[in-house]
Amino acid sequence: MTKEVTTPEEQSVHQAVPYIAPDDSGMDDLDSSDFSVPMLRLLQPLSKNVLSPPDHLKDKLKAGLVLNNLTEDVSEEVDIVFATIRKVYIEWVPASKGGGMQGIYHKGDPFLTQFHTSELEKACVKLTNGNDLVKTLYMYGVQIDADGNTTPVVIPMSKTQLKPAAKILGNVKLRKFTRDGLSIPTGLNRVQFKLGTVSRTNDKGTWYVWVIKDTKLIDETATQEDEALYNEAVSLSHAIKSGEHDIEPDAKNPDGPF
Repeated sequence: MTKEVTTPEEQSVHQAVPYIAPDDSGMDDLDSSDFSVPMLRLLQPLSKNVLSPPDHLKDKLKAGLVLNNLTEDVSEEVDIVFATIRKVYIEWVPASKGGGMQGIYHKGDPFLTQFHTSELEKACVKLTNGNDLVKTLYMYGVQIDADGNTTPVVIPMSKTQLKPAAKILGNVKLRKFTRDGLSIPTGLNRVQFKLGTVSRTNDKGTWYVWVIKDTKLIDETATQEDEALYNEAVSLSHAIKSGEHDIEPDAKNPDGPF
């Protein structure tokens, strides 16, 4: 029987193309700020969606798979070009006390001044009220499906997923991008990742984490399709940074942070 894991391990020379609703789509007066970005959740052995799945998803939801919270699509792998990352701190009520999100704090929030920098680098800080303050990375990106269609998504990384997130960022940092004979550091939106999942086990139980299965650098040899991916990622990054898309914390996630 799987036991619950409670310990943490937890700029561009191209012009970005903004979102434009198609003519006669019924959404002519809308822009990117009116659309919610889907969240990709990595299902765990004790996820409520795994233990008690909705009837219409009963045969689909299994630990180690990735669930799109809006479309309810389920996949084993994710092809993605990351756009930008937002680091926030989310206050959660422990599951033993009913669970639920109590607040979300951004860099510079007065609430965070009570903590030393070293404390905020921890995966989780226990608050005096008994709640958990969980460091969370919201990794926004453009997902590519098997048919080449693209969708903006966000992957939340906290606790057990912080090490995989660090590996993704390390992969980007080590790469160089060549243009016009010059070697320059590669931006986040210049690397396409194929992400999968893998199980981890210790004396506290079994859980799943993200893992890099393959990468592709979008460099000077890139195809038009690859450059379009890059442009879309840059456009999404601009939208996030300008506030067109608000961060939507995992408040409706029945499992809380993992």
